Amino acid sequence: MFDIDLTKYKDFIPLLSAIVIAVGWVVTYYFNLKLKTRETFIAKTEQDVKNILGHMSAEIRDIWDAEGHIPTQKKTLKEFYNKYKAGDSPLYLSTSSLIIDQFQLFQDHYKKYDKEPTLEHIQNVWTSLSILEVTVNEKIKEYRKLLFKYYDWYHQLDRLYPIVRLFAEIFRYFYQTITGLLQLALFIMLLTGTEYIVVKTAHILGNNDFLIILWPFRYYTVLFSTVLLLLWLLFFMINRSAFRLFLKPDPGSGKYSERQIEYHKKLRPFPTFQEGEPPLTPKLKEGFFKRIWNLTLYFVYKKPKE
Repeated sequence: MFDIDLTKYKDFIPLLSAIVIAVGWVVTYYFNLKLKTRETFIAKTEQDVKNILGHMSAEIRDIWDAEGHIPTQKKTLKEFYNKYKAGDSPLYLSTSSLIIDQFQLFQDHYKKYDKEPTLEHIQNVWTSLSILEVTVNEKIKEYRKLLFKYYDWYHQLDRLYPIVRLFAEIFRYFYQTITGLLQLALFIMLLTGTEYIVVKTAHILGNNDFLIILWPFRYYTVLFSTVLLLLWLLFFMINRSAFRLFLKPDPGSGKYSERQIEYHKKLRPFPTFQEGEPPLTPKLKEGFFKRIWNLTLYFVYKKPKE
């Protein structure tokens, strides 16, 4: 009853084989092309951070650090301007068109300031430089996050046993999936609440023509979101105690306690000022008292002539 004569389809076997080979070749070519594009993208991003953004950030910081010594600050500002406007400027290879455009604005303001150093032009130069610095630092953070997003994770995986490593990878995929589903569920809940408010407002105003789509399924939405939230909390606690995936280590506030200072003194003795070096001048007002202080330092630390 179910006997099928396959002999009449034998002429299609070569055609089917050719189609399978062609589709396989297209899929392989597509994924290879995508992989090469990804590798080029990562390489360009790394070069951007290493050869352009890092240098720009340091040079702009040097300009600001020269505050208080106007000749040095003007010199470093001009060197920065000349370096990145030159024909061999590394900025031309930057992957960020925003930074190129913002430097162009800085360049325009600097030209005006160089010709006519009015207060307005000076303020425009420093404002454009500050905006450029903010963008450069943001791009550095963004690119570093892209380049080293999973670095700590892979470093941690490398220290695990193979079977534990397998479970850790499975955990990561589940954790990311649940996080994405939870965000989607919360977004749907937000849309549901918004729909209810809009429909109620329309009813009050006498308009009953609104089509209700999400509100009838509110109980399912809340139930689904609650289950996902509980699952996410479970995975979050496991991650926090075991894997610490996507959790950035805390570098501290920079305010050190006496206990921290004493502990690190024991690890490595702190260098001190050389004996005979004059102490730092206290912050005294310009005038009589400061002159007395400097005169005292002169007589106390004056070296005899040989």
